[in-house]
Amino acid sequence: MERTMVADERAGRRSPNGDYRLLKSIARGGYAEVWRAEHRARPGQLVAFKRPLDVPYARERMVREVAVQCLFDHPHIMQILDAAYDGSWFVMPLAQGNLEELWSSGRLGSNAGLVATVILDAVTHGLEPAHRAGYVHRDISPRNILALPDRADPSGRRWVVADWGIVKRPAGDTTHRYTRTGEGLGTEGFAAPETWTNAHHVGCEADVYSLGRVIAWLLTGTWPVPNVPLLPDGPLRGLVAECTEPNPALRIRTVRAVRERAEVLQTTPPLSPRATVADLVEQVRHGAPADVGRILTLARQHPDDGQLYIDELAQLPLNMLAAHTRSAPVETAEAATIMLRHLVEDDWSGRDFNYANTPLGWVHTVLRTLLADGHTRLAEDLGTEFFKADQHWDRYSQLNITVRWLKSLPEPLGAVMARSIRRAGAADYYRSPIGDDRLRSRSLAAELGL
Repeated sequence: MERTMVADERAGRRSPNGDYRLLKSIARGGYAEVWRAEHRARPGQLVAFKRPLDVPYARERMVREVAVQCLFDHPHIMQILDAAYDGSWFVMPLAQGNLEELWSSGRLGSNAGLVATVILDAVTHGLEPAHRAGYVHRDISPRNILALPDRADPSGRRWVVADWGIVKRPAGDTTHRYTRTGEGLGTEGFAAPETWTNAHHVGCEADVYSLGRVIAWLLTGTWPVPNVPLLPDGPLRGLVAECTEPNPALRIRTVRAVRERAEVLQTTPPLSPRATVADLVEQVRHGAPADVGRILTLARQHPDDGQLYIDELAQLPLNMLAAHTRSAPVETAEAATIMLRHLVEDDWSGRDFNYANTPLGWVHTVLRTLLADGHTRLAEDLGTEFFKADQHWDRYSQLNITVRWLKSLPEPLGAVMARSIRRAGAADYYRSPIGDDRLRSRSLAAELGL
């Protein structure tokens, strides 16, 4: 059908539904309803007819949806066939169904990995030109990914990204603001965390997050719950984790990068997580560009692999670790806490006892950086576990380093570490090596009885 736009006055004279006869309601969302319809002059020619509900901003969002979708003549973006200028309705091709319907009914087969690969390719290609132009969809979910009939494709279908009604337009192109600070947008469980705090200022990383949740749902069979990690087993586990990092700055940044990463994972036999961390750390140690965030993300996905932490992650250069702690203090503190757990609880057979200085020094670097940067809560909690481990191992080299550092701490930083030492029950351990030396912190001196 040739794409047309129907003038308001013409549509008003003939019918509020233009040239279309509504047959059956097939979907209803937060601000619009979709009907199966046929063209009055062409009986049997079925289309999807969408019109707004009687709710605030519904018609304005439909005008925005039509305007944005008409900008992109792309095989993986839903096409607009006809529309009223005033946003009272528009027409699009009739889909076979959305991803949720088709997968849940078994009409896509049973190979979730194959379906995930197809969806990743289609959605990233559809979003790419929109993101390049500054548009963010903000509601990627299984219900907004539709299958259109396509005889040219072996599967008989072509996937498109639909429902652009809450799209965020480029800076400077927004005339009316339909989202308020603190007002969340998107589908619960799929929407990125930042859309629930300030949806007006989200970036393309929000769509990356939502796509990652779609793939997680496909591969696990579990509908996502907000703020609860959902990671599948298999080769796409790492990709989903990188897409669904709660902190948008730590996610894969573009849909092109998502597609390229997926292609690599599908064609290259995956290394074990431990071997992957070892390989990445080795590359960094030999001068490769540091991707410490990716290394720590992978480690945090496998918190029970002690060898990954003690033997591989602990080899990460300390200057790069300190820099990453400054940019991602919460994530780095979490990894350091996990390392301490393995350091105290794991079997040490086959390792030199003095090697304990390496992971101890690693955690101490994180602790020092957190405290110096003012992250006192993180520092106090990590310090408690560090002082327990330092006392447990009683390594002369690390003890000297710890003592010199404690002596140098001014107030109020010394007071924070005094609380950690009290919680760890380690005052007696540090009192003797400090001896009569002067401490800058009166709180620390009091805690140690000096």
